[in-house]
Amino acid sequence: MKIEAGQHYKARCGNKAIVAWVGNGPDGREVAIGWFVGERSLNPRVWAMDGKIACKDSPVDLVAEWREPATKTVDLALCRNKDGFVDAWFTTHPRPGTIGHRRITLTEGEFDDPAFRPKEGP
Repeated sequence: MKIEAGQHYKARCGNKAIVAWVGNGPDGREVAIGWFVGERSLNPRVWAMDGKIACKDSPVDLVAEWREPATKTVDLALCRNKDGFVDAWFTTHPRPGTIGHRRITLTEGEFDDPAFRPKEGP
């Protein structure tokens, strides 16, 4: 993997990092400087050009170019069930008893997560 300024990379821990600058460090070796997206720190990270932050494997080593996760937009119908609770159903059209309709976007990791899988409508 070639590390370049202005590009995003995936760390071993799964976080998204941006490299802001590539150049020679104080010892003359080329380094990449950047931070993790969303990180609230004024201290940048310094990576060697092989993506390592230290000589041992670290969770913050850069391991791959960043790829945005796939997304999928689905329509949900919100209906009251016989107990008065709200159920969510995948739908392509309004159903009887619908109290609301929402369009949501799931990311790649949520496609098969049971917490984000409403049951198919009746």
